[in-house]
Amino acid sequence: MNLEDIISGYDYELTKGKNIENIKIDNIEFDSRKCSKNTLFVAIKGYETDGHKYIKSAIELGATVVCHSEELDKYEENIVYIKCKNTRNALAYFANKFTSFPSKELKLIGISGTNGKTSFCDMAGTLFENLGFKSDYIGTLGRKNTKLEGQIIRTTPEITELTKDFREMVNNKVDYCFMEVSSHGLVLDRVSYLNFYIGVFSNLSQDHLDFHKTMENYYQAKKKLYYMVDKFSIINTDDKYGNRLYNELKEDKINVISFGMNEDCDYKIVINDLSLEKSDFTLVNKDKEYRFETYSIGKFNIYNITPAIIIALLEGFSYEEIKNAIKKYHGTNGRVEKIHKDIFIDYAHTPDAMENVLKLVKEVSSKKITLVFGCGGNRDHGKRPMMGSIGEKYADNIVLTMDNPRKENNDDIINDILKGIENKDKVKVINDRKDAINEVVKHKLTDENEIVLILGKGHETYQEIGDKKIFFSDRDEILNALKN
Repeated sequence: MNLEDIISGYDYELTKGKNIENIKIDNIEFDSRKCSKNTLFVAIKGYETDGHKYIKSAIELGATVVCHSEELDKYEENIVYIKCKNTRNALAYFANKFTSFPSKELKLIGISGTNGKTSFCDMAGTLFENLGFKSDYIGTLGRKNTKLEGQIIRTTPEITELTKDFREMVNNKVDYCFMEVSSHGLVLDRVSYLNFYIGVFSNLSQDHLDFHKTMENYYQAKKKLYYMVDKFSIINTDDKYGNRLYNELKEDKINVISFGMNEDCDYKIVINDLSLEKSDFTLVNKDKEYRFETYSIGKFNIYNITPAIIIALLEGFSYEEIKNAIKKYHGTNGRVEKIHKDIFIDYAHTPDAMENVLKLVKEVSSKKITLVFGCGGNRDHGKRPMMGSIGEKYADNIVLTMDNPRKENNDDIINDILKGIENKDKVKVINDRKDAINEVVKHKLTDENEIVLILGKGHETYQEIGDKKIFFSDRDEILNALKN
């Protein structure tokens, strides 16, 4: 595509170089290491590094056009330089233009919130596949139905990756794409200029305050998504931030639908029965009642699957079709996933998510709970004692261990967690996560009245220690402990 076509419609200044007509662009990059012949390199001033420092490297690798936001010390001959006020935003526009705005050709459903995003996307994607559509997913688990599934990537990838993925989906005739939209992605323009068909809001609780600093900033970041939606947004109004969002969007004349257990919800949830095997619930909409049974366990999984049901109903599917399609769903990888009898793993790594999992088990079982968890290093310190307090409230025994300590001393992390625990007698510290899992699994095999919950990693297959990502799987370690 010609440069002129890519940048037309965007506010820029030609700072140096020849006329922009007839300049061929084969690639758009913000990482200088990925530049090649005929690349448009966009220099982004980030939180850890400044892309302006790598302009020379980008040119050496083949970049012929440079987009920058700051004055440069040197301008090379035969290179076109264009200046934009916000190069992150410019990158998003250029990437969408370069791929002809592919999200317009999909039914792209975006979900934002602290917890439940992955489960919703997995449930909704599976539901629509069972209804006969081709669906895909982008989020924490990678990209479903492709070789990218299970890879370690950001929840919301960079816009240059997203637009290529969406173009590939369109070419492969994907009907619906379900996408986790992170607060980082919204703030850092990773989803700017995308066209969202439907929006979903799950809940908001403390997380990522190392980045956002305050809950208000975190909320405002999430809120951005719902002004990018074409059709309607589905909001969990049982959540206090969801209730606020619903009212604020209505004031702004945005089409919103509420769900939850509150009488005033457009779709009211009525729980009939919960067990460690399945969930039975009814959705009430005006004078209509829809009863469903799912093998996803727990109240919060009912909250996760409800927006998917509402979308299917409003897309015109019959109650019977949806009910039968849901019965074929058997759970999300790493989300309250049963590895062995009464031994579960879950990705819960926030106070709210931890409490949801622990409440779930308390709701459906009278067995005592052994809880294994840690907290990530170089991240929000404030949630550590909160998670310790929640663990103490619900669990009978707690094993504190390692969970992505990164560059922080794990003893310091554990000490922060312990600040929230009054009764230290129920706590055991085993820094090595493998040893911790091995010990609790061995003990469980001798105690039929115990449920083991290993939280924090879920589907992840690595530990971040120092600057390295080392292979590690809670699932594998449990299975190894059972063998030995």
